[in-house]
Amino acid sequence: MHHHINVFAWDADDNLWVNETGFPGAEKQFTTMPENFRPAYLSAKELFKTEIAHMLRYGHGVKALTLPMPETALRITANTVPTAYPGKSRDVLNKPVIIQGGVETFISQITSDTICDH
Repeated sequence: MHHHINVFAWDADDNLWVNETGFPGAEKQFTTMPENFRPAYLSAKELFKTEIAHMLRYGHGVKALTLPMPETALRITANTVPTAYPGKSRDVLNKPVIIQGGVETFISQITSDTICDH
C-alpha cells in the first residue's frame, strides 16, 4: 500500500528560523529603562508574570515576549510610561529573519515529487 502525505505542518517560529537571539537584549532594555519607577529585577519579574498570564493565548516566541511589554509598562509605571518604553517590543520585531541551516534543503526535499515515489 502506498500512502501520500497531503499536509505536513510544524511550529515554524522556532524550527525554521532563529527567533530568540534578540530576546535577551530586548528584555534587558525593557527592564532597565524605567529604573526611575522600579529596579530592573522587579521590572523583569513583572514582565515574566505578564508573559505567564498570557501563555495560553500567545504561546511562546516573539509574540509571547513583545505583546506583554506595553501592558507591563503601563502597569509598573501607573500609566505614566515614557513613550519610548513600549517601543522596545518593536526592536525585537525588527530583527532580520535568519533561516536555520538546512531548512531550505529540507523544504525542497519534502515538497519534491521524488520524496513520495518509493
